[in-house]
Amino acid sequence: MNMDTSSVLSAKDISFSHTGKEELFSHLSFTLPKGEFTVLAGSNGCGKSTLLRILAGFLPVSAGEVLLHGSPIHSFSRKRKKPGFVPQELPEAEEMTVRELVLTGLLAGKGLFPFATGKEKAKVQEILEELDLTHLAQRRCASLSGGEFRRAAIGMSLVRSPEILLLDEPCSSLDYGHAQSLMLFLQKMCRKHFLTILMVSHDLILPAKYATNFVLMKKGEIFAEGAPEKVLTKENLEEVYHIPFEVLSSQKNFPVPIPADRETPPQQ
Repeated sequence: MNMDTSSVLSAKDISFSHTGKEELFSHLSFTLPKGEFTVLAGSNGCGKSTLLRILAGFLPVSAGEVLLHGSPIHSFSRKRKKPGFVPQELPEAEEMTVRELVLTGLLAGKGLFPFATGKEKAKVQEILEELDLTHLAQRRCASLSGGEFRRAAIGMSLVRSPEILLLDEPCSSLDYGHAQSLMLFLQKMCRKHFLTILMVSHDLILPAKYATNFVLMKKGEIFAEGAPEKVLTKENLEEVYHIPFEVLSSQKNFPVPIPADRETPPQQ
């Protein structure tokens, strides 16, 4: 396996603003390291989810460009692999079975009545096994727990064998047990398949345990990036979130950030 850690996805000097609003990004540059499990964190409104959608090719920039393998991302057709993207708001799929939902990742864009080939069906089965969803394959999505449905939605992206997976708050509304299971799965996919992952998260503790790279955003800018223990420091977190922090060290030497008591309202 080639362990080249160069970038496969990057934003070069991009600027962006939502319609009718002031500029959110101004000449921002960001490089996603290849084969790493990267977490993107920061306070509400700093631009995390917007940056994720720009990197996925869903939002156009007013200046600069997003590059995938050195070429503008919008030059890539569906047949050329774009990043897999799993939004926070999952698709409406109550009446679909888990198998059908995963299969839609392969059949989208193939016409009104797409036919699944034997090869495509085999790929779906492979993903169901990878995600430990085979026992749920015939279950309707409406009957799944939040964690099960989110795994199935991730399978819908993974079935296309992307090199890059972008996830917006995948642990949102999950309890600690399901969130930990999902983080373990993502760590496994990163290590086993050299998958490049970028995940937006408000939680810091679980990602600090499983991710290899951390990025903190502040008001539309990249404030700090690197290994979790270098980024999740008391000074960085207090600057980004404007509240006191304590950062403990676990027995396995990953940082454990904990908001501390504060006597004054947060700074604006």
